[in-house]
Amino acid sequence: MNKFDLEHEVFINQSIPSLFKERNTLERKMTDLDFEKNCILYTRVPDYLSFCKNEEISNLGMRKAIENQGYRMNLKDCDSVDHYLSSRFGRSSRYKLRREKKRLEQCFNPSYKMWQEKIERSHYDFIYDELFRLLEVRSEEKNIEDNYYFDYKEKYRDVIFQLLHQKKASVHVIYVGENPIDICINFIKGKTVYQFIRTYDIAFSKFKTGYINLIKHLEWAIDQGFESIVFGPGNVEWKEKWCNETYNYNKIVFYNSNSLRMRMKSFVFIMTYNIKSMVRTTKFKIVIDKIFQKPKAKTSNKKKKFSFELKSSEDLELKFLNLLDLNTQDTYFRRFLFNYMYDNKINLANVQIFNSPKQDLYVLLLKDLENKFVIKKL
Repeated sequence: MNKFDLEHEVFINQSIPSLFKERNTLERKMTDLDFEKNCILYTRVPDYLSFCKNEEISNLGMRKAIENQGYRMNLKDCDSVDHYLSSRFGRSSRYKLRREKKRLEQCFNPSYKMWQEKIERSHYDFIYDELFRLLEVRSEEKNIEDNYYFDYKEKYRDVIFQLLHQKKASVHVIYVGENPIDICINFIKGKTVYQFIRTYDIAFSKFKTGYINLIKHLEWAIDQGFESIVFGPGNVEWKEKWCNETYNYNKIVFYNSNSLRMRMKSFVFIMTYNIKSMVRTTKFKIVIDKIFQKPKAKTSNKKKKFSFELKSSEDLELKFLNLLDLNTQDTYFRRFLFNYMYDNKINLANVQIFNSPKQDLYVLLLKDLENKFVIKKL
């Protein structure tokens, strides 16, 4: 059975297989597949694309099973960001969202950039490599092994660059200085934006840069007349909060309806899949997992922790210490420092970091306040 990912075909290959007939206004580009000799399986067929079987092919049979659930922002009746946020969040939550953006700007003077069409290749490669570097750090923090996105890194590097210049992709970046701290890559088809991959610098976790990026996405999408932003499958809390619509992903098998073997093969596949899906949603699956699960390997991924100890300025002689470039420091050290800046509304321009090569400590100097703090590793 030949297997294909329909969202991949639509958003990355920018094509619509001829076995489907769309009910919307997507630009059509045919791709032909030979279903006469073998069944053809399409996974990740979303309801929002409104595809159906191409009735013009007389002997084309189709079977369907629900795969999982996806989330999207439906913007058809939305005329502003405030309009959309008001429909999803209460007054208190909207205030907190505005506060996060204000606090980031208060502490770091960030800049926001949306790349679509014209971008220098060298800068694109820099952003692309940074995305996967940050994703690797994020995966290590969450103990995610074999993150499947890394399989796409070199495969899609040139493809995405080409789609950017065709206005069929976009890259959204939040910078602090010249360093990207939040990066998102989207694919575009018609009036639909599909979020392919997003990650961020975990040192900025407290600033909720993902929410800030979502608000910037909404501003851009509404201004450009897009009707939806799609976030794909995965039942996570932020999707439930931000998205106003869910949809089903389906598995669809096309087969030659004149062939008994093909009819039986497609029937058995769908029935088997439905039975497995039913088992996964029952307590029986929990019992089976406990019997056959392998013991988890112990991980040595221990986060580095830091605490502040206040010292008076008379106790410290900065001339004996080394001034550090904060950008080169450990991620967890930076996160601890940035959390302190967040809580105390301190701008990065007022911060200097020193360390002593003979001691396992850092010194934080707040220039405006003329205060010094010692940061010891625990």
